[in-house]
Amino acid sequence: MREKRLYIFCFCIACILGIQSFAQQGTISGTVVSAATREVIAGAVIVVTAKDSGNKQVVITNVNGLFLLKDIVPGNYKLYISAVGFEAQTQGVRYNAAQNNFQMDTVALQPFFDTLTTVVVKASRPQVNIKTDTTEFSANAFKVRKNGTVEDILQKMPGIEVDRNGGVKAQGESVTQIYVDGKPFFGTDLKSVTQNFPADIIDKIQIIDKRSDQALATKVDDGIREKIINVTLKKNRKKGMFGKDYAGYGTDNRYEAKLNTNLFNNNRKITLIAAANNTGRNDNNNPGADDASYENRNGITNSMQAKINYADKYGKNFDFNAYASFEKNNTNRDEIYTRQNIFGDSSSYYYEHRTSTTETPNYNAGLYFEYRPDTLTFIRFNQNMGYGINDFLLNSAFNSTLADNAKLNDGTRNNNRHTSTPNGSGQINANHRFKKAGRNIFFNFNNNLNNNFTDNYNIATNNFFPADSIFYSKLLHQLQRNNNNSYNIGSSVSYSEPLSAKSSLNINYNFGYGKNNTVKEAFDYNTITSLYDLFNDTLSNEFDNNNYTNKAGLTYNYGTANVGFGTGVRWQEARVKSRSLTTDSMYQQSFTGFYPNINMYINGTGKRFNMYYYFNVQAPQAYQLQPVADNTNPLFIKLGNPGLQFATVHNVRYNYNAYNAKKQTGFNSNAGISIINNNIANSNVYNNTNGSQVSRPVNVDGAYNWNTWFSYYRPLHFSTTAIKWNINLFANGFRNINLLNTAENITVNDYQKLSTGIVYDAVQWIDLRLNLGVSRQHTTYSLQSSLNNTSHFVEVSPNITFLPTSGMEITVDYNFRQTTGQSAGFNTIINMLNADVVQYLNKKKDLWLKLKAYDILQQNVSIWRSAGDNYIQDTKANVLSGFYLLSINFRFNKFNHKAPDFPETPAPNSDM
Repeated sequence: MREKRLYIFCFCIACILGIQSFAQQGTISGTVVSAATREVIAGAVIVVTAKDSGNKQVVITNVNGLFLLKDIVPGNYKLYISAVGFEAQTQGVRYNAAQNNFQMDTVALQPFFDTLTTVVVKASRPQVNIKTDTTEFSANAFKVRKNGTVEDILQKMPGIEVDRNGGVKAQGESVTQIYVDGKPFFGTDLKSVTQNFPADIIDKIQIIDKRSDQALATKVDDGIREKIINVTLKKNRKKGMFGKDYAGYGTDNRYEAKLNTNLFNNNRKITLIAAANNTGRNDNNNPGADDASYENRNGITNSMQAKINYADKYGKNFDFNAYASFEKNNTNRDEIYTRQNIFGDSSSYYYEHRTSTTETPNYNAGLYFEYRPDTLTFIRFNQNMGYGINDFLLNSAFNSTLADNAKLNDGTRNNNRHTSTPNGSGQINANHRFKKAGRNIFFNFNNNLNNNFTDNYNIATNNFFPADSIFYSKLLHQLQRNNNNSYNIGSSVSYSEPLSAKSSLNINYNFGYGKNNTVKEAFDYNTITSLYDLFNDTLSNEFDNNNYTNKAGLTYNYGTANVGFGTGVRWQEARVKSRSLTTDSMYQQSFTGFYPNINMYINGTGKRFNMYYYFNVQAPQAYQLQPVADNTNPLFIKLGNPGLQFATVHNVRYNYNAYNAKKQTGFNSNAGISIINNNIANSNVYNNTNGSQVSRPVNVDGAYNWNTWFSYYRPLHFSTTAIKWNINLFANGFRNINLLNTAENITVNDYQKLSTGIVYDAVQWIDLRLNLGVSRQHTTYSLQSSLNNTSHFVEVSPNITFLPTSGMEITVDYNFRQTTGQSAGFNTIINMLNADVVQYLNKKKDLWLKLKAYDILQQNVSIWRSAGDNYIQDTKANVLSGFYLLSINFRFNKFNHKAPDFPETPAPNSDM
């Protein structure tokens, strides 16, 4: 009996302990994101191990990057988080009964491919990895010389174009920002990184279709995207000092000098840049050891710059970045314009020879920080400010003739213009995740300031030769003062509610307000007082413009790791209220309507496809509404139109990327079309008697524009070596409708460019890059089909670097350009030949002399064509001719080669 009672007692105790243990079981949840883009990572694997028992539990994040660990009892746990294409991370967590359902800090994985090794096998890192909105390249896959920069890598990457001014296009689109280790760096100044960071400290380069912060937080596509580049540093190159300095002097008093110093200590990064030159130098290096590009296609420029960037992380929750810069350019131009003006039943020819000097000092600064006060909330602040000055002096002589060479007019024009432009833009974002996985609220506030203050002293003499009357002249001697004060503010709120593990519902609201005050004053010259004190009320006006926007939307989202879509509806109200304070007149435009919002994606192994549709409205600008004449150029007078209405734009776009890691082949493509209703175009009235034009904005239907881009790349194997080959096709076009002397003229323009390139760097002593491009531009005019025009362009650009000895490098850069189909005197064949000789002065190759020979054949010219509503214009500009320059160069780097440690993240306090 006593034994039976003992059994019953033990059973009861076990039940009590079991119930207590069950009651203490809870959950641990969290979100896994990319440290580079803050995008969620679907399919990440979380392995949780109990430190006392060794029991394991494995879960995978869903499409929203969320994971949930169930049946967690109090104790110490170790979490191992991994995802394809990211560096694995280990975190320690202490869970106690008081926490019940514990939400972890967001887990941010650094993009990284670690080398997996055993005693026998070493796995190589994939050259390319395709993830959501991101194409990632391993920097080690692109061989560069000892003193190469990030731009050397970019020039060898498939689908990347680096122009001679340092601008970068990725997958056919312009890159707007560059990040370092997932954080903004130097604002929108790409060259501060691409031309100054050495290639050998870079681990990976990511090409990202970055969505807005709101879209990233809410998973609702708002159609806002920008192409950015993120470079990640090697783990053993995050602590140290590096830089490159040079100074050189050459023939014709050409000079260039630069100081670049970088001090890195893990999260703390300080960069200093100072430079000056009169050679047009841009440090977008070619594959050679220390070559640079010289942009001398539109005038001759003297430039100087000074920049500083500081980034750091304070504690665990506060990331900070600030930069300031000063740049000053002084450019002398000598240009010739030939323009064919097209009208319904006639055409005229305009010729102008102008010389000008432009001086542009610019000051810019920016501040970025990201603060996470708790595990569920982040606050992100990003503000940029600037102040620019433009001093412009112009002397011009011109004439206009008819098709039979009969003269319509001639004259001269002199401008002395001073412009100052204080400006700023930024935003504050706040996001809060609730304890229920997927429930989220997002707030945004944005601002934009863009002021412009101009004094333009204009002296113009116009002589007219009408066929049916006698010669006469007009003299314009005037001060034109234009002050424009403009700012925009906006705010938005977005709330997401999960409907299931794979779906959610989002509701959002946006408000925007903009104000523009424009004061245009004209003062005629007083010959008695020798002052500009005669107020011209006909050409003067003060105009207020106010814009109001309200948007509300409801969107349903569904998604898995491989497929997903979002669909919804939005309502928008937009109003513009304008008032002429001079005439006390009121004008108002408005738009109200519903429109759909659709997006979808498909992901697979090594491939990604997404497509989206979005709608937007374009409000008429204040200068287009202002009912006053702009007679800066008396032959091309501009009028405002206060009756303009909103333009509405329907946009469809897709992106596709694929990469075969086994074959090392890749294919990228994107395309888009925008259909514009109520497009804001021009109505041009041509005066047959004197050759002058008056232009006024009007609304017309039937406009659209489109673009597409395709790229394929693969290695070509020959015996034991391989050549990297790529082929690209880019095309774009537009259809515009404008009015010419009240008749409708349809302009259709299309452009295609087919280019191919090879890179051979399989052996140490030679580095070859060859690019070939052929392009075609075709323009048609409905009113005068006989003036339809087709131009062709051919460009061949081989670049070769070879090493005759271990201490010497020779680079030869050749560029052949041929243009046909343009005006007489503008069809050209250009052979541009440059060469560099580098002699290293020590074994480390960190000190060297370089002799630069620029435009050896003295054939550099600058010619380009542009087409507008009713004209075709060819332009020829002066360029810097050949010179020789000798420089001394010094490169330094000193790193702590030990990779930084990644300690376990301590458990949050229970009260968090």
